[in-house]
Amino acid sequence: MKQFVVLTTLCALAVGVPASAEENPDWNLVDGVVAMVGGRPVLMSEVAAAVALEEAKLRAKERAGLSAEEAAKERGKARAKAVKALVENVLLLLAGEQQCPMDSECGERMTGEVDKRLGQFLDSTKEDPSQRERFFRSRGLASQEQYRKSIQDELLRQLYVGLELGKGGEISQQEAAAEMERRFGGKKARDAGCDAIRVREMGMEHVEFPVEATAGLDTVLARYEAAYRCYLGLQRGEVEPDAIEEMCGKDGEVHVFQTGTSEGSRLRETASFAPAYKEAFDSALEKGTGEFSEPFILGKNITMIRLIDVQYRCITVPEEQAEILEGLMGRMAEQRQGRRLEAVLDQLKSEYPVEVPGSTK
Repeated sequence: MKQFVVLTTLCALAVGVPASAEENPDWNLVDGVVAMVGGRPVLMSEVAAAVALEEAKLRAKERAGLSAEEAAKERGKARAKAVKALVENVLLLLAGEQQCPMDSECGERMTGEVDKRLGQFLDSTKEDPSQRERFFRSRGLASQEQYRKSIQDELLRQLYVGLELGKGGEISQQEAAAEMERRFGGKKARDAGCDAIRVREMGMEHVEFPVEATAGLDTVLARYEAAYRCYLGLQRGEVEPDAIEEMCGKDGEVHVFQTGTSEGSRLRETASFAPAYKEAFDSALEKGTGEFSEPFILGKNITMIRLIDVQYRCITVPEEQAEILEGLMGRMAEQRQGRRLEAVLDQLKSEYPVEVPGSTK
């Protein structure tokens, strides 16, 4: 019997845009504490670093025409999400430190692994030491020692999460088969004349704002701004969907193409995608045909997508059913591990109290 388990971890937050008080005038120059986790502070500067990329994207969206009111809402959501992630990272780190003290045998092994990873990084950048400095700055780190500490902290988190969630998250084929029958089979499928499983298959339209592979972040953000201006134009009726390449391509190339418009090439609702694409894909399904997703950065290209066609297909071929089952098992395992991680974090909050200054909760 084939089983799946997905290890879910909260990675250390790392971004590619340095934040400053000048760029974010609503933030104080003096650092402050936004939360205390088991007596350990989460600093305002950490939050600013964590939201730096989202902040840069928001400024690009404001230049493209996003209202100040909407920008403020998005900014608040991004910062709340960052605080939550930072608090959870500290909780997992505190638990990891207790589980693997640095003066123990486990700690010695941990130190060896940290030194190994740091050494690999130093070797890979020895031809261009300035690359190290750029790397450190991009992650809000001031020194090699801080980078070493970030490696150690992440390994401690991973160790704790791995031991806590490494067992018990498996999804059996029987569980997945029952879920597949519930979602895609049963009476609903039979009423539609399908004695197997019935799934949605989609045709999509993509609008791509290409960026050179060697382009820097400023160039990527400029193209993101152009894409968002195009998106707002579509929303407001100022840009015609059939004239996107012409009307949105004045500041650079824009490519419009369709996928899944022929038999065998259609995108199935059970398919797996990169997280950025999946979020836009799910949004497109919710919106229905015709409306574009917001632009998203995938690699260095900026893309918008929209649903142009939906058809139901009865899947009777065993190989195709097995493919759907396998994908469903993976997603179910990921969801189960996510729920288990939330339970672990709730337990850790009782062991390491979380205090947010000024909060009424």
